[in-house]
Amino acid sequence: MNAFSYHKYPADSVHQKDLEKKMSQLVFKNVAIYYYNEVEADDFQFAIQYAFRQKIINEFHADAVQVV
Repeated sequence: MNAFSYHKYPADSVHQKDLEKKMSQLVFKNVAIYYYNEVEADDFQFAIQYAFRQKIINEFHADAVQVV
């Protein structure tokens, strides 16, 4: 998250390149972070931190099965 928010990257160039590749698949849109990988899906996927996932699912979906 530090790299995305503050542009602070690891000192190790191998880890930095790996992180930059992962970050290139993140999209900031409508005050939210989405994951996009055209090989895995044809649309953006909402990126939710695991700790907040259940709360958000319960708040915005009548049934947790809708999320799958």
